[in-house]
Amino acid sequence: MKLARSLVFMAAVVIPATAWGQISLSITTTVDSATLPDLSVTVEVSNGGKEAAHTLRPTIQAGSERVTLTAVQDLPPGQNHKFAASIPVPPAAKPGTYPVFVTVAYADANGYSFSAIAASSYSSREATTSDIFGVLTALPVSDKGELRLKLKNNGAEAHALTITPVMPLELTPDGLPKTLTLAPGQENELKGGIANFSALGGSRYPIFISAEYETADRHFSNVITTVVDVVRPGTPFSRYQYWIVGAGIVLLLAAIRQMTRRRRPRRSRSEPVRAGDSRP
Repeated sequence: MKLARSLVFMAAVVIPATAWGQISLSITTTVDSATLPDLSVTVEVSNGGKEAAHTLRPTIQAGSERVTLTAVQDLPPGQNHKFAASIPVPPAAKPGTYPVFVTVAYADANGYSFSAIAASSYSSREATTSDIFGVLTALPVSDKGELRLKLKNNGAEAHALTITPVMPLELTPDGLPKTLTLAPGQENELKGGIANFSALGGSRYPIFISAEYETADRHFSNVITTVVDVVRPGTPFSRYQYWIVGAGIVLLLAAIRQMTRRRRPRRSRSEPVRAGDSRP
């Protein structure tokens, strides 16, 4: 089935990037491949937070092509802005579905830098549906976090995957393999890390991993997503609270035992009580 036109609206609108709980940006990406090798991309950014976002500058990446658009100075709360770009992409070697990623860099009123990301896709000559099913989970990040990726090949052939993590500028992926081969019906779980470069506690971000492969005549891609929360680094007590509480219980039990050993039972007095005397 050949498609002359591909328009994709991303669910990134549902999982906005929230910076410090005050600025919340949502991105809707529309990709039109009717004029390939020029790819038409529209990026609509909405601010659902409580403060204005400043100096918004989107960067669009399609394959090896990367284009940064002219910045918009201010986006007040409750407002949105549309960016449009025409990106010349090299003709795809094989027909199929290819991913597109958008990163919007911006700043708060104090000049602190943040970013928001979104993922989309386009079809070159023919849309394809990937055999790869994936589930992505991320533990909360302070200085570092953990990333888990489960992949399953639901196809009847083995697939050699290219794995590409895409994260906001504040976070850095670490430890995930770049390639993986899955036999028919095979499942595999990969573990990696997330390093916190500059994300503040209280922020939350969508993150993506694309899994791509090719057959003899077509290209396939699948973008897997989740949301990661950034937590504030713990104080010494909160970080080691279980050890501290446990040590306190041990010391308390030891003190009670010591007090019990030192205690002596009273001797009963059996002498008769004489008139005028009082028993203490």
